Amino acid sequence: MESEKNNELAQAIERLTEVTIALSDYAVSFKKAKVLIFCGKSTEWINYWLVHKHPEILTTNGGWLTPARGRGKRRYVVSVSAAKIWMYEHKDVIDWTQPEPKTLRKAS
Repeated sequence: MESEKNNELAQAIERLTEVTIALSDYAVSFKKAKVLIFCGKSTEWINYWLVHKHPEILTTNGGWLTPARGRGKRRYVVSVSAAKIWMYEHKDVIDWTQPEPKTLRKAS
């Protein structure tokens, strides 16, 4: 009986968390996201170390970042909450100390 109540409570908390995230979620421009989510990294760094290595973050693959579509087309993070959750879940995979891609090209 008590375990059923604990399960019900856990499910209620999970639903409340999902609703809270959904209500507080918002989109931001890529420029703002570079500071808010990507630790101030350059566009080239984000494309090379995140987008190319983790294409699941793109909205075309069900993710939260709109793909680059050429010059003059704005990019957005369509869900800041989803981005932060993804970043947290992948914190062991992302090496924020990796050099800029320009540096890698010069060393080759």
